[in-house]
Amino acid sequence: MVPIKQIQALANEEIADISLYKKESEMFSKKIISGKRIGDIFSKLAEEEEYHLKALSEISGRNIKFNIRKIATSSSLKKTLLVHIKREEESVRLYEETAKSCENEIKRKIFLKIAEQERKHLKIMSRYFLLIGKKQ
Repeated sequence: MVPIKQIQALANEEIADISLYKKESEMFSKKIISGKRIGDIFSKLAEEEEYHLKALSEISGRNIKFNIRKIATSSSLKKTLLVHIKREEESVRLYEETAKSCENEIKRKIFLKIAEQERKHLKIMSRYFLLIGKKQ
């Protein structure tokens, strides 16, 4: 069984990511050339993080207590992408660890599915980071 504190910790990270992606979507949509595209991607990632949060709530079987913390946004797209790369790497690691410790097969598969989606987010952030590096 996965301790509720572990699920709460994962949920808190999802909330932080949702907030970040939404703020950055709005900011970069207005700030940079072709910003609408990156803004749309960040909006889509926020939606996926909301799905993860919903899945965690369902897995826990009760209301999750949130410890909402703010993570500063950067007006630099490159710095923003680096932050997300690190956060997504950590998310993949945490979800895979949680899946390993989960005895319930259905819940374990959900954690692995979320880890797979976080890995997809990591690839998206990494790809954009590399593209920005080539343009400079």
